[in-house]
Amino acid sequence: MLRYKLFYFMLYVSFTTHHFLNLYFRDIGLTGLEIGTIKALSAVVMILSQPIWGCLCDIFRMRKSLLKILLSFSAILFFLVSVRDNFYWIFLIIGMYGFFKSPIVPVADSIVMIELNGDGRRYSQIRLWGGLGLSVSVFFMGYYFNQSNLQNLFAVYTLFTLLACGIAFVLPQRRCSFTKGKLKIKDFWCLLRYKDFLLFLAAILFLQTGAFIIDGFFGLFVKEKIGNEVTLGWALTIAGISEVIVYYCLGKGKSITQPCRLLMISAFTSALRWFLYARSTLVIQIMFLQALHGITFGFFYISSVTYVDRILSHDFATSAQTLLWAIAFGVASVLGSILGGYLYDWWNYQVLFLVASGLALFSLGILVIIKRTVRVK
Repeated sequence: MLRYKLFYFMLYVSFTTHHFLNLYFRDIGLTGLEIGTIKALSAVVMILSQPIWGCLCDIFRMRKSLLKILLSFSAILFFLVSVRDNFYWIFLIIGMYGFFKSPIVPVADSIVMIELNGDGRRYSQIRLWGGLGLSVSVFFMGYYFNQSNLQNLFAVYTLFTLLACGIAFVLPQRRCSFTKGKLKIKDFWCLLRYKDFLLFLAAILFLQTGAFIIDGFFGLFVKEKIGNEVTLGWALTIAGISEVIVYYCLGKGKSITQPCRLLMISAFTSALRWFLYARSTLVIQIMFLQALHGITFGFFYISSVTYVDRILSHDFATSAQTLLWAIAFGVASVLGSILGGYLYDWWNYQVLFLVASGLALFSLGILVIIKRTVRVK
């Protein structure tokens, strides 16, 4: 458990540097369109690369070895971004970097869930350290990069990613029992024919599309309607702390035997939280709603990883997790960014928040159907 905790801590400390990446791009003279294009490229590469790496992990059953390859190449490629400040160079390297970086977390999640035999409670105890690493390092890195050169973020990312890679060499990995012999490419089509799994992914898509609508425009909303950068900083800090608290509580509570119920709570709370954003005019209201982030995201993350692990056999452990990530953080990111941009340009924040809330309610309806019809081991 300790080695897994250290691994997630180092990994998410490295991910903290991505919060400052757009600031670096702005400082070297990239335009808003160029920065947006790079962000869109990252989402597209995630959608395409996740299934590829998932299939490779399940076919060859060398998840830990492939995880070390992903970490090593992502460390090297991200550092190469800083070599030149030309847009086309950055576009090329970011695309290559995204191919290796985006599957890291779902591959690691699949390794952990196999090791823990699907125990969502113990997984929450481990994942807590990722949230802790992210929350703690945001403050210190913000201070460090403010006092030094933003270009240092590439060295910081490389350092902590290589530390995570070093820990990956000593991670335990259980030899799980498989229901099939060696898998072939055609075997993975069963994932796309499994109606219960597709229904679950549809629920996740609606929920996360709403989340990315909020994610893309929450900062603008706070600065334009509620407060300033300081207000936004406190709001993000409260959200991070609430996420860590939720992971801790889930880890200390009873085993997560009904992940679909947790997802339903997440969807309902998301709908309520985003609906109330539309009626918020005071800083204290925003801070209270940010404290619900632990339930909206923390419940979603732990329960969705647990649910996927339980609904499918270990033959497809990594493929299922990478497909979940491709939908939840790839497709949903693209749709949420586009829809949010349209609502921001042509309507107002109230409509934007209400649409996000409606998508969460739609997701809740699908989850209710799943709860009544799908049996989870």
